[in-house]
Amino acid sequence: MAKLLTTLQHPDQLINRIQDGIVQVVNPLLKAWYDKFGIPGDCSGTLITQRVTLADDWIAPTLLNSWVNYGASFEAAGYRKTSGSVEIRGLVKDGTSGYVFTLPASYRPSAYAIIASMSNNAFCRLDVELSGNVLLTGYSSLFATIRIRFAPSDPSPVPNSIFPLTIAHGLTPGKHPTTVLLADAVDTVSLAHVSSSCSWKPYDDARVQIVDLPGLYATRTYDLTFLVLGG
Repeated sequence: MAKLLTTLQHPDQLINRIQDGIVQVVNPLLKAWYDKFGIPGDCSGTLITQRVTLADDWIAPTLLNSWVNYGASFEAAGYRKTSGSVEIRGLVKDGTSGYVFTLPASYRPSAYAIIASMSNNAFCRLDVELSGNVLLTGYSSLFATIRIRFAPSDPSPVPNSIFPLTIAHGLTPGKHPTTVLLADAVDTVSLAHVSSSCSWKPYDDARVQIVDLPGLYATRTYDLTFLVLGG
C-alpha cells in the first residue's frame, strides 16, 4: 500500500498539534483513496507547516491636478487588488480639480462606483468611473478622504509580493512532488480557519514554490499547512 502522511517537527508545539490533528483526519481518507484507485506503493506524502505574513502591496498612483498626499502620519493615496476586490485609500489635499488619479485598466470597476466621503469635516462624494478616473465632487481642497472598495472588471488576481514562496517538500530523497494542496490556513490573530486554494510549481529536488494563495488578506499572518504528495 502507498505510504500515509508524516509530519515535520516544528519548534512551535501548537503547530505540531495542528499537524497531528490533520494527519488523524486525512490518513484514513488517503488509505481509502489509495485502495480504491490502486495508488502504487512508492507514493508518499507529508505535511509542511509555514508561518507567513502577506505584504502590504499598496501601489502609489500618479496624482493629478495638484493633488498631493496630506502627509505627516496620515495614509498616502494608494490602491491594490486583494481577495477579489480593488481597494483605494488615502488623505489628499490642494487639488484644483475633482479628478485625483486614474486607475490602470486591470483595477477599474465592473460598475460605476459611488460612496459618501469626507472633506474638511463635511460630506463630499467619491466616484470611480468605468474609465478608472477617481473623482471627488463637493470637496474642499484643504483635505479629502478617498476610501472605497469595489469589484474590478478584470477579476484576475494579483499575487501578493511574497510569492513565489519556496518551501521544502519534506518527501523522501528521490521522491518528486506530484500534488501540493493547502490543507489548512489559520489567521494567527483571530485563530479563524480561512478558505483558500493553492497554486504551485516544482523548484528543485528538495523544494517547491507556492505561486499564489487567493483568499488570504494582505498584511495578515497565517499558519499554513500544505499537504504534499509525491512518488
